[in-house]
Amino acid sequence: MSPRKKEPHIKDHASNSLSLESQLFLLKTGLKGMAQAAVLFDAQRQVIFANDSACSLFGVSEDDLKDIAPELWQPLWMGWEGSNGGSTAQHEARLERPDSEALDVLVEITPLTDLAGNQVGTLAALAKPNRVLETRLAEAEKAVQELSYRAALLENVRDAVVGIDKDFNITYWNKAAEALYGWTAEEAVGHDLKERLDCGLSTDQVVDVLRHIGAGEHRSGELLQYGKGGRQLYVDATAMAFRMPDGSLQGYVAAVRDISDRKGLIENLSNEKRRLQTVLETAPAAIWITDESGKIIQANPMVEEIWGAGALAVICIQEYGAYQGWWAESGEQVTADQWALARAIKNGETSTSEVIDIQRFDDQRSTILNSAAPIYDETGKLIGGV
Repeated sequence: MSPRKKEPHIKDHASNSLSLESQLFLLKTGLKGMAQAAVLFDAQRQVIFANDSACSLFGVSEDDLKDIAPELWQPLWMGWEGSNGGSTAQHEARLERPDSEALDVLVEITPLTDLAGNQVGTLAALAKPNRVLETRLAEAEKAVQELSYRAALLENVRDAVVGIDKDFNITYWNKAAEALYGWTAEEAVGHDLKERLDCGLSTDQVVDVLRHIGAGEHRSGELLQYGKGGRQLYVDATAMAFRMPDGSLQGYVAAVRDISDRKGLIENLSNEKRRLQTVLETAPAAIWITDESGKIIQANPMVEEIWGAGALAVICIQEYGAYQGWWAESGEQVTADQWALARAIKNGETSTSEVIDIQRFDDQRSTILNSAAPIYDETGKLIGGV
């Protein structure tokens, strides 16, 4: 344990030295010009002296301070005696000024004793806590926490986030950027953007894009980029200016999402569509593809070769009566809702090789084999016919 702090002594009347009153006078003289507020209490905790700083702190004269009831000073002693057993110590206390305004103070209490160890008074040094500094420190701490939170968010988002300064040097590179491009943050930050992200744009093109972004525009679009080792990537990128609170431009930031799989799927679908179109155009039979209303959305050239010009003018299933046909077996006319395609769309029915005599749109007669089937989506919903 550290040794108990030695308290200041005031010699008693029996001493050959200065009297107690004389020593108190000297103490008051020393305290009077202090910038810090100081209040002397006697053994009964009644104010016997207050310097100018203390009077200013409480907004009253010294005589007024002496008239304050002892119980109003009680917060001074509660914090002191409760935690320090009467030795010199600092603590915070809330007092009440004579005008009833609350006064928060930082207090240092020092007991005054005579040579016999008897407490003859108390010195209280008072100061207002530096609330401005405390507030600024609290605001700074909150700002640091907010920045840490935002940084954590950026590190955990799925999109790659890349920041650059006005000279195109990389300043930020999150974990998603590491995963997307193959470069670690340590390998990327500080390097020129084009050293790590080749997107096929010339320097002039990059400058032009950033000029528009710096003017307040957001730029979004799909790009072909190359990651570490020349790996090809299709990305969807959105870029914007990064400005300080005063509006000054500090650089640029981009959020980038990998769409390589989607681009591959679109390319595969395009290839499939081209193959289907080739099959339709070269098939030796007339083929219609319709939506759920019966509207023709795709057909091959054989339709008009078999039915004649105008065969594709039908808009919906209610107009299928424009196709004139007779059942070969019975000779009865085929109504609009009896055509195989109409039954496929309305009833989900599949039919094959129905023999029908038809009258083409150029009034020539012919005989056809008619087949149709419904088309369903992946959920089982009927979406058309063929």
